[in-house]
Amino acid sequence: MSTDFKKPTDLIKPAKVKEVVEKTKAQIEKLTKKLEQGGVDKPQAGAIADKINALAEGPISHNDWMKMDVDRFSPVTKMSLDQQGLKPENILTDPDKAEDYVGAVFKLEGMPNGNGGTDMVKDIGPGHYDQAGHGIDLVAADADGTPVPIEVKKYNQPSAAHLEDRSVVELEPSVEQWRQQREAQVMTKEQGAMTDIRPDAEATWKPEVKEWQQQVGWDELRMHEHKGELPVQQMDDLWTRDRWLKIIKTPEGQGRMRQLGIDEKFLNHRHLSSSPDLPEWQAILDQRSAVIVSGGKGDVGKHLFNQAIRENRVKQVMKIEV
Repeated sequence: MSTDFKKPTDLIKPAKVKEVVEKTKAQIEKLTKKLEQGGVDKPQAGAIADKINALAEGPISHNDWMKMDVDRFSPVTKMSLDQQGLKPENILTDPDKAEDYVGAVFKLEGMPNGNGGTDMVKDIGPGHYDQAGHGIDLVAADADGTPVPIEVKKYNQPSAAHLEDRSVVELEPSVEQWRQQREAQVMTKEQGAMTDIRPDAEATWKPEVKEWQQQVGWDELRMHEHKGELPVQQMDDLWTRDRWLKIIKTPEGQGRMRQLGIDEKFLNHRHLSSSPDLPEWQAILDQRSAVIVSGGKGDVGKHLFNQAIRENRVKQVMKIEV
């Protein structure tokens, strides 16, 4: 049985962008005239055509809007990659080169946004917290200065890509405390005493209660699979919180993230250590991304798909076939 899958969006994805451009040229011209007659000047109307043309000429594959097509990179990007020695034969044999490659591409071309285009980032760099290279592979700063944690996976076949399922790194004290609190919630659930820790625990009509119950249920399942202990797995919420706190607890780490353009509210170690429920944490978790760098073609495999969707460990999966 094939390990590849087709995303639901594949079933409703519009025709290839170039085909859309060809089919709508007449409509665009008609719309331009109509807008002009209604008091809208030509540059505004022409912006519609410019936007469609930008999609047609951009780096995103016309067959998969989360895949970047290297043949469509701009001449500037191709020249920069060549000057940095980031060639396919180097990238596919060296994980560090693969990270450098993704960083260079996203900095120059932007990151896939799922709508056929890319969103530019302020900057992007390593998210390591020690000299050994442990931590988040890459961190980008989006237009608002929110950190975008990126895990780079180098595989010959995209379907083989997956996140690591076990972390052996000692957690930050606050994160370990949050992990233990989650374990205690599961044990309370199994004792049928959820209202003891949350009076409105049975008010499932409240979105926040429903979401909380889902989290407790998922934690319970993971604990059963790991001998009664809540695991910390690559790119899950506890792992991401821990690695981010490790980065920003030193002046050096804060400085590197500040240079990328990360907003100051994400660099306050004391504040972020105070609670796992801060809006800053949710903003970071919503940006978690995985990038597959591959020399082969094909869709993302079921393993990574399950980790991303079922286990909620990344919010988007992107591919670059070199």
